[in-house]
Amino acid sequence: MPAAQGAARRCAPAGLLLPLLLLLLPAAAGAEGKARSCGEVRQAYSAKGFSLASVPYQEIAGEHLRICPQEYTCCTSEMEDKLSQQSKLEFENLVEETSHFVRTTFVSRHKKFDGRLDIIYLFSRLWDLKVNYP
Repeated sequence: MPAAQGAARRCAPAGLLLPLLLLLLPAAAGAEGKARSCGEVRQAYSAKGFSLASVPYQEIAGEHLRICPQEYTCCTSEMEDKLSQQSKLEFENLVEETSHFVRTTFVSRHKKFDGRLDIIYLFSRLWDLKVNYP
């Protein structure tokens, strides 16, 4: 795997939900004062496989939120929780997938080393017998 591709793959968790979170940012300065539609957010959220039940139709105040903007936003606490859980799951799966090769290689080489160590031990025992009982 090329280094650039590997680096992009390792950085994937940070970018997994970034496009959706960008949609959750508040409206541009010119649109302040008007309640914006959450249609784009609803579409993106639904595309991730989530139910639309927790997504508002219009922006809501976000001062209670931990991750999404704390201004007017289309994000709810339930959405934050679901996106956070999904991100954690995707990250854990990526780590599992990426570390599988390392674990497999380590176990394989450990077994080979163990086998060679057994042979060395047997030869040392034979040498002791030869030296002590010529």
